[in-house]
This record gives sequence, C-alpha cells and structure tokens, in this order.
Amino acid sequence: MARTPRSRLTLLAALAALATAALLPATASASACGDQSFSKPFARWLDPFSYTLVPGGTFESGTEGWTLKGGARVVAGNESWAVSGPGSRSLSIPAGGSATSPGFCAGLAYPTFRYFTRGTGLLLNVAVVEVLYRDQAGLLRSAPLPNLSLTRSWAPTLPLPTLSGLPILTGSQLSLRITSVLGGTQVDDVYVDPWSRY
Repeated sequence: MARTPRSRLTLLAALAALATAALLPATASASACGDQSFSKPFARWLDPFSYTLVPGGTFESGTEGWTLKGGARVVAGNESWAVSGPGSRSLSIPAGGSATSPGFCAGLAYPTFRYFTRGTGLLLNVAVVEVLYRDQAGLLRSAPLPNLSLTRSWAPTLPLPTLSGLPILTGSQLSLRITSVLGGTQVDDVYVDPWSRY
C-alpha cells in the first residue's frame, strides 16, 4: 500500500530527528575539549574536514611537552605546503628513535589524525605509530596503528584512526608515539580531526 504524502512527511521528520539525536554526543564531546582553532589543512588532498593541531604539532617553538628518545630533535626544514602557516622547522626521528606527543583531548568526536612526513634514510623507511591511552582502570595502554612506509618527499599521511575499538571515554587524553624502525623519519604539522566540525 502506497504511503500518503502526509505519512511520507511524518517519516522524513522522524528520520531527521534521529539523525540530529545521533549527532549530539559527538558535538558534546567536541565541546568538552574546550576552545580550539580549526582549519582544513588537507583540502588539496580531497579531505574536506576540519582539523585542530596537536599541542606543539608544528615544532616551530621547539618540542615543549613532547618526549623525545634515541636522538629525535627539531631540525631545519618545513613540510612543502606550509598548511599551518609559514614555518622553517620540523621533527627528525632517526632509526630507533621515537617522539611522543603531549596529551590531547579525545573522544568519539576525535576519531582520526594526520600529519606530514618523509623518510630520510638511504633505502627503505618505515615508521610505527601508536596511540597511548589510559583504560578504565587507569592503566597506560598502547594500540599500534598501520605502519607507514615513507617516501623521500614530504607527503601527508592517510587519516589514521585513534579510536579504532579502544575503550576510551569521551574527554580522555590521548598521546601519539611515532617510532622510526627503518631509516629516519621527519614529521611536521600533526593534526587531529574532530569530525563533528565541518
């Protein structure tokens, strides 16, 4: 039996209400993270979403809040597109070294991150990325993300999921740990994506 125009309108209104309700938790968790600046640094790579910088993610003022090991340090050289504004510095992580970001706000509304990187070794360059978080018992945990095989030229990473199956509560703090496994890694402009913002 065909629906009447009135029943179709009622169905559309109900679907719209459900969609609005589904968006509310994401918006709430984004607002719980406080005031943040948003931009669309990856638009030229067909990524239309807004991102906010991880604390100290441009490395222009050094590495305050970051934990560096194995010879990781700030060096001259910026990613090629200056998406965060004019810059002249980036982070170099030699083979066996690592860099761990300061904590940043996390939740269901912050599902992915991206940054710019390139390999600095002579042959194969591979980096491992981990998300560090505390579980519901307060214990520090790490979750590996897909390994990155790097080219010698600057390029943005693909969106990397920070919350894939992790028991992370809205408003929690995450950190990223980037480790160079083969060759060296250079990193710049580290962003996290609050997908409730457009």
